[in-house]
Amino acid sequence: MKTKTQDFRKFNKMIPILAALIWFVLHLYIASQRSISSDEGAKILYLNFPFLKAIYMHLSEYAPYTPGEMILGWLLNHSIGMFFSLEIVNRIVPCLFGALTIWLAFCFSLEFKTLFLMPILFFSVSMTSFSTQFQPISSLIFAGTLFLTMSWSTNGFPSEKIEYLLSLLVIFVGHIFGVCFIGFGSLMKKKWGRVLASFFVVFGVLLVNKMIHRDFGLKISEFSPWTDVFKQTFSAMTNPHKASFFYLPLFILGLIALYQNSKKNLSSLITVLFFTILAPILVSYFSKYQFLPRYSVGGVFPVLLTVSLGYRFCISIIPKFLKKPVILLLWGANLFFAIGPWVKYCQGYPPFVDQPLHRLNKIIEELDQNNANQVLLLEAGMSGSYLYYLDRFYGTGNRFLENKKVKFWVKELGEISLETKCWHRLKRTDFCLYTVENVAFIFSGQQLVEGSLDFQSHLRDGKPIKFDALLHSFQDLKIKNFSIPIYRSW
Repeated sequence: MKTKTQDFRKFNKMIPILAALIWFVLHLYIASQRSISSDEGAKILYLNFPFLKAIYMHLSEYAPYTPGEMILGWLLNHSIGMFFSLEIVNRIVPCLFGALTIWLAFCFSLEFKTLFLMPILFFSVSMTSFSTQFQPISSLIFAGTLFLTMSWSTNGFPSEKIEYLLSLLVIFVGHIFGVCFIGFGSLMKKKWGRVLASFFVVFGVLLVNKMIHRDFGLKISEFSPWTDVFKQTFSAMTNPHKASFFYLPLFILGLIALYQNSKKNLSSLITVLFFTILAPILVSYFSKYQFLPRYSVGGVFPVLLTVSLGYRFCISIIPKFLKKPVILLLWGANLFFAIGPWVKYCQGYPPFVDQPLHRLNKIIEELDQNNANQVLLLEAGMSGSYLYYLDRFYGTGNRFLENKKVKFWVKELGEISLETKCWHRLKRTDFCLYTVENVAFIFSGQQLVEGSLDFQSHLRDGKPIKFDALLHSFQDLKIKNFSIPIYRSW
């Protein structure tokens, strides 16, 4: 006869599975609504090539990744691609990694009674952002979660078999940083087979990339101030941006709790935090590459676990008569800072980590309805996403002008070069998109436009072209005395 305890344990086992399933379905829907970004566009283009050429193009990228993601993407596109849109089929694997993160983290949370992390992980902006795009960053979050469970004193959780299978998944499909995490975690547990597999995958990818690396002509030496690095990183771990002010004190209390109760787990946590958060930042810094918080999101689960331990510690030290009101207060704040930013993120409010280009397909419909003919895109390197949706809207066969150059001189900026692409429209004026080619506009377009009065004068006076609309994906673009419609793509 089953006891209540057995039934409760069975129910507990179902919670992570149900949570992961609900999360997966929800995020697959979000992925279907999210426009394809330029970073994804290049990789999706590779999927149209023969298999070996697609892998070659992937491995010769500026920043090398493991080929497993491209292999799965190619297989999915050539099997079920005819039944689903590109927005869905290419994001199934990242969504699956996100769902696996939810499952593994919730199992861990129920095992060690750290339920406080569940809402903020389920409604993590970073989780949603990186699991709904064709990028390996979602696997990086999962790898960091698995790394922590491997290095923690977990009383046999997860089981050796599950840990082995999940480790192999990361090694052969995950982000190259995630493969390193699993390699170090396996080294700590003396699992030499996985250590060697991780080493050969990372070494092989870097070696192949060194041999076939394509020169993109783009050298980035800017690195954000360290105060900005800290703020952006911790926001990516919890939720942007003000939410981090609530979670940071609890994170510190969690470190104190571990110091008092389990120095072994504290040592493991510090190791995990170093490899998942600090090491990617240092790699970017010494490589003279631009700082991007997405490379440190392997620390999402370790940070949220520490926050949850801080909550428990806080409850344990306050007077008994204050426990209930403090518990209600902290849980209320936790739900508010988890769900609130997530809802705003999905609605497209700035500023958020790796904000998706939600509105490209809708913007093109708006431009067409408003009879816009000459449209300027103010970002170099961003035209790929627009071209995809313009081709889909007007028809690839109606694109008749490719890469015509328009050049003019701006006092503060020098020569500005515009690349032009046009589409025929039935019984209407043709539609043309002009894209700024200057590399400086990739990372500082907003500052260049707002800081150049001469450039603004050219736009206002219609020289050399009178534009009907401006497009950008900056946080905000302000030009004084400007009557032309300005569209933000998210």
